[in-house]
Amino acid sequence: MNDLRLNRFPRTASPGQSLVEVALFLPILIFLVAGIVEVGHLLVTQNRVTTAVRTAAGFGAANFDREDWPGTAAAMGDVTLNTVTETLNLSSHRWDIWSIRAQTNESGDAFALFEAEHVYGVNQVTPADAWTALEGAVQAEMLEELRATGADSAANLEVVASIAYHDIETILGIPLWQWTGLKTVQALTVMRVHEPQPLSVCPLLPISVRLNQYSLYPSNWPEELQLNPERYPADPVERFPLGSGPTAFEYPDSPPMYQNEATAPTLRANQFLSNYPGVYLRDARPGFIYLAREQGPSGSFGWLSWRPPSSSESLRESLAFPGNYDSASVGYPGSPADTGATGDPPGASSGDGDGMLELHEWVENSTGNISAAEGIIRDYIDREMPVTIIITDQTNGLTGENANYRVAGFLVARILGYSFQGSNADKWILFEFVDWHRPCSE
Repeated sequence: MNDLRLNRFPRTASPGQSLVEVALFLPILIFLVAGIVEVGHLLVTQNRVTTAVRTAAGFGAANFDREDWPGTAAAMGDVTLNTVTETLNLSSHRWDIWSIRAQTNESGDAFALFEAEHVYGVNQVTPADAWTALEGAVQAEMLEELRATGADSAANLEVVASIAYHDIETILGIPLWQWTGLKTVQALTVMRVHEPQPLSVCPLLPISVRLNQYSLYPSNWPEELQLNPERYPADPVERFPLGSGPTAFEYPDSPPMYQNEATAPTLRANQFLSNYPGVYLRDARPGFIYLAREQGPSGSFGWLSWRPPSSSESLRESLAFPGNYDSASVGYPGSPADTGATGDPPGASSGDGDGMLELHEWVENSTGNISAAEGIIRDYIDREMPVTIIITDQTNGLTGENANYRVAGFLVARILGYSFQGSNADKWILFEFVDWHRPCSE
């Protein structure tokens, strides 16, 4: 009898078994992907709320009004909401926002004054009784931040803060907070109140800056991106100068930095927190930064000659405090605007002879060598001294000593740095806007 041998072959999974496995694991996979999406959305929302309160606190610190704290507080709330417009749900049922003013005691370990204004929301995210319980923790967090560089640094400070609570919205309908407890995101930023230095009515420095320019983007901002391309469709992406290369600072030796610390287009800067890029100079607010080049149609600056003939020595005298200024009643005797400077367009106002520079009068360009006055400019930078400069909106189209500029206003600024090396196209002045001022026409 022949032996019958049974050949055994490996069994393969049947199609039915594969379908069962897919049916078992697909919901788990979908749930994991959905969870990742929701967590990512939560992190993005947290970043947006944090940026919003930082912007609001910066605005409050730069525009603090002791006589109208409720007005300042309300404006800070508006800034918070404007920062997240079209990115987060602005329903009052999803927000509770407080603006805070406070003063630390002599030891810097407690607040001698603490006032919180509820500026937006209906106390649905954070009920009023819950805020009462949270207020102590908020004060402790603010003090911890102020004391980060030492207890002495927190003594006798006047500060503002913005704190926001926001209920997140689910993207895929998964109530993530039921498992994580993260239903509400919270952000707090505290800043010291900006104390503007007392501004002298004069001197007025012989520096002119063209009106048509925009506040700076961070140095690492992608060139193709803008914060608001609909409002500024023609705005070139003018960025903060780098510390090396053709746009390097000549002074100061340790230049400030202004870089974006978040993935574009989100803006979270490491310095100049009050700045908002791409804002026309006419709409500037305290803390906005601008770069004026010596040559070019946008933002160009020029040196002016108060008393011809133009020379390095006359430029140095005009820049030195108090410059060629005589008195509030005499102003700048011999100013080109009052003596009928050569090259004025026909019919242009040449002044009334009182030495006062007034709107729509014309000032004369200087060809003096700035190297004779660099030490004076550096002193203004080192002392962070506010200076008054002239804003112009028209030229007579000529060059050199025949070039004249029409006065459009007077600007108080702090010069942050400069580069006077290379060609005219490479020369620039970096300044921080402080205030609009009309020192010589009042």
